[in-house]
Amino acid sequence: MKDACYAKKARQFVRAKFACLIFCLVFFICANFRRFEKPKTLRTYTAIAAPTSIRTSTTPSTTLPVLRIDAVLAVRIYRHDKAKWTTFELDQWVKYMIYAGVQTIYLYDCHMTDDEALKKWAASRSNILYIDWGKYNHPHTLGGTQIRAYQHAIDSYGHLSDWQIAFDMDEYPFSLIDFDAGWLPRRINALSRPEISELSIKNFLFLGNDTSRPSEWVAERIVRRTPFPANTLDKPIYRPKNVRAQMHHNILQSGSSVDVPASELRMNHYWGMRLQNWGLPCETNECMSKTEMIKKTVFDNSSFSLISRVQKVYK
Repeated sequence: MKDACYAKKARQFVRAKFACLIFCLVFFICANFRRFEKPKTLRTYTAIAAPTSIRTSTTPSTTLPVLRIDAVLAVRIYRHDKAKWTTFELDQWVKYMIYAGVQTIYLYDCHMTDDEALKKWAASRSNILYIDWGKYNHPHTLGGTQIRAYQHAIDSYGHLSDWQIAFDMDEYPFSLIDFDAGWLPRRINALSRPEISELSIKNFLFLGNDTSRPSEWVAERIVRRTPFPANTLDKPIYRPKNVRAQMHHNILQSGSSVDVPASELRMNHYWGMRLQNWGLPCETNECMSKTEMIKKTVFDNSSFSLISRVQKVYK
């Protein structure tokens, strides 16, 4: 009886030892199994350089931050204007500037009488903010009318813009480098640096033909220009937060002003027959004959391709 009891206890002991051995073996195998797995490839990311290129007519995508540029226009359309500018020419300028990349045009209407006012004309155009400026046009002065308008745009709307451009309706920014829609902000991106507050755009006069005809655009019919900048009466593209308004060269509050090479960006200034007394007999020695005009100018229709693109967009 005693022997049987010892045998039973021996069997229980052996079973316990065997179970403990199996447990230890399983634990050992599990603990070391991952050492024999094939190592996984780590996921990595390739560093990408910050983009620096500018979109042109040959580069299809914009890689620099999009700038907001708005235009400031002080204008009067009136019946007895010797240049005969009308809303037809004004509409051309607006379409051109919007195609170039201008977001909003602040139109300061310098009408002398109520029937000259452009309010109804401007109301149907979503990119125009109309400002009645007639009360500052009696009498018209550069300081009291036009420069006052430019400063008002800086004070009232400058915080909305990275840049403003203050051109008249006979003044067109132009560059041979880029004809695609939105080209002007791309040119400014290429030409500016953080310390630059004003880009001074050279003035090329286009002469020798009427500025107003009912079917042609201004840039299509006036195709002779001065071969070099006509004078120092540049027009500015500027950071509104950094300047006080003037006509041709703003007063800098901070930063610097740079003269932009005409090969990069210039102003096509459509004077038409202004130097020829608007086609009337010459009254002063400053009046230029057609022969003199041809001698002093060169043929230039380089804007035709750009104008054609604008016309296709707005036909």
